[in-house]
Amino acid sequence: MKNLFAILGNKVDKEKQRESLKFDSLMVEQQEGQLLLGVSVNSKNAKDALFKNIVINHNKVLNYVKMDLGKKTDEYGEPILITDADNYKDKEVSYYYGIPLSKRVGVSDNNFSFRTVNASKNYVIYYRGSYPGRIKLIQQLLLKAKKDTLRTGDLQQTFLEEPREENNTVIKLSLPVFR
Repeated sequence: MKNLFAILGNKVDKEKQRESLKFDSLMVEQQEGQLLLGVSVNSKNAKDALFKNIVINHNKVLNYVKMDLGKKTDEYGEPILITDADNYKDKEVSYYYGIPLSKRVGVSDNNFSFRTVNASKNYVIYYRGSYPGRIKLIQQLLLKAKKDTLRTGDLQQTFLEEPREENNTVIKLSLPVFR
């Protein structure tokens, strides 16, 4: 039963999430733990190099999940980019780009690895606009956590729509917070 819920759950969650999105407002959400399959990457943080790199890695991970693992659209979740929240000012950015799966599977390609995201309380902002425009909202999340004297985890950027155009992204910015 748990397995069936995990398989069907992704599809239901996606539809429910889309209907109730409230953009540019800071909210608090409880996030469930997730298992991600993806790649660890370093990229230049120049004008549009980072976004182009994200698109390349999105396609690489998505193709692996769909083609090599044979997963259908409702068997995996929205892609998530995990990175240090402050690295938007660095010349080079390290990040992990992964897609949530319901369970661990055998992976034959060494480029891909699993990463577990623990359940957490998150400060969240949904954002629609240019990819570089998200920086102001990341700063807002960090400022709120600092004001509330909370420690922060790695920033999670969930792509609610496939990353294609740098000027038209729809993402959920999540910052795990704890005492």
